[in-house]
Amino acid sequence: SFSADITVATTGTFGGNIQGNGGIKIVGPASHNTIQSANEYTLGLNDQNGVNQWWLKAYANGGFAIHENNVGDKFTIAAGGNVGIGTTSPQIKLDVNASGSDSVARFTSTDANARILVADNSDTFYLGVQSSKFYIGGDASATTTNLIIDTSGNVGIGTTSPSTKLEVAASATTSVDIAHFSN
Repeated sequence: SFSADITVATTGTFGGNIQGNGGIKIVGPASHNTIQSANEYTLGLNDQNGVNQWWLKAYANGGFAIHENNVGDKFTIAAGGNVGIGTTSPQIKLDVNASGSDSVARFTSTDANARILVADNSDTFYLGVQSSKFYIGGDASATTTNLIIDTSGNVGIGTTSPSTKLEVAASATTSVDIAHFSN
């Protein structure tokens, strides 16, 4: 067993291998600590056999990536803050590229209502699944004000239980225009 402290002057550098069963603790100024590399491969993560599997990369343009060895960048944060999964140049806040897979993303929930909220500065809408029904609309659950698609492919507007391929329903006291066609 070996234990030692290594002290480097505030303007000095240290190079070499540090091996052992302990961790590495870097104590520096209160503001921050940095790791600098001669290239973008800043910090490698090895498996239990010492084989490098992943890299944390810091690009000169301000970008950051998690890189799988011999495969490529898997997760990127571009200099402007856009996040990319499967792309090294994300064009919007979240840019996902499945690269040949039909499934681009998966969202799951362990409760009875799973939904995605989409909002701008004044309106909120939802896409969701509840009680074996897919819904789109302004309510956060499968209600009669949302468009409903059931597992049989039936579509309901104004109903949560459509019995035909398209069912449009309204209360008996409400007048509803079912369709409007114009030239």
